Amino acid sequence: MQEAELASLSNELDSESSGDIKRRTVRWKFLRNCVRIDMRQPGGVTTNLHYAVRNLSPDGLGILHSSYVHAGTLCTIYLTSPSGEEKNIEGSVMRCRHVRGRVHDIGIKFKAPVNVRDFVEVNPLEGRFTLEYVHPLHLSGTVMYVCDSALDRRLVRHFLGETSLNVTSIDNAHEALARCAEGFEALLIDNDLPDMPGTELVDKIRNTGTRVPIILIAADTHVGTTRAATNARASAVVSKPLTSEKILQAIAEFLLMDASDNGGSAVLYSSLKKDNPARAHLAEFINDLRLLSVQISKAISTENTADLRRLCIQIRGSAPSLGFKPIGDSAELAILALDATGSINESIRPLRQLINMCLRASIRPDEKRVA
Repeated sequence: MQEAELASLSNELDSESSGDIKRRTVRWKFLRNCVRIDMRQPGGVTTNLHYAVRNLSPDGLGILHSSYVHAGTLCTIYLTSPSGEEKNIEGSVMRCRHVRGRVHDIGIKFKAPVNVRDFVEVNPLEGRFTLEYVHPLHLSGTVMYVCDSALDRRLVRHFLGETSLNVTSIDNAHEALARCAEGFEALLIDNDLPDMPGTELVDKIRNTGTRVPIILIAADTHVGTTRAATNARASAVVSKPLTSEKILQAIAEFLLMDASDNGGSAVLYSSLKKDNPARAHLAEFINDLRLLSVQISKAISTENTADLRRLCIQIRGSAPSLGFKPIGDSAELAILALDATGSINESIRPLRQLINMCLRASIRPDEKRVA
């Protein structure tokens, strides 16, 4: 099946199913006309064929094929990440329906959920999130909401009313900056604040070393706002008018999805032994990492691939020497992605992971006084 034909048929099938019950996870367009899937047929026979894929979710895959496949058929799917890494995913056929001619629409359910962000760019800065439906009771923790509109503050409290989130509302940037270190697990910041733009507040908060998710809420989400949010190191942008779904999806992306993604918010400490002379340079290096994270964000927004590669090489070379091997490994993955794809968009996930890890580097509390 040619790419144009695959796209046209996929759009037609999506239109037909637009009235389906809302799913927990988003089905992302994932048009691939040649993905290897091993089907283990009843009787023990395994077929090794290539199928056209039309969508992907954390829970499963939608494919098209010329033959009927029985429900319950076990399979192994071979998906390739933007960096070129092949991953084998186990699943089983849940449904198969005839579409037209020899074309059948097949739904595969994964044995265990996958991280869609390994294969698809899910960019929260563009209002794209992994979960389609978020059960309010699954959300808990502490959130600070910075907004000078009493109406908006009441609205957001209403949207979060069925969750177990403890929301602290603040109406100005200066108070928010003073209180951001109180232990909040996420920050919601309106971009139109009376005392400074929301993006400026995000930048000031990041400069204090705060690594929690910061979600910018903006009435104007044109490319300039997204670029400013990226440069300020915001975690996500949510557009107005606000809805319960938007707010829940944004918060869940970080408190639910990232929390289960290899400890994505944990502080990173140096592995150097206490008697290692290099420890004297830790504070300076950690500050350098934060500055480098800003430069990486700017290089992404200006689409400067050469600068991105140079910055990643710099981090890869220095981080392990200061006891931050995971950060060096993250930089290596970003370099491999850039080299394999030649595209910033297709390398965005390892690049954002690297930014995140640079911001998580810290000195142990018992060493700060010495440093």
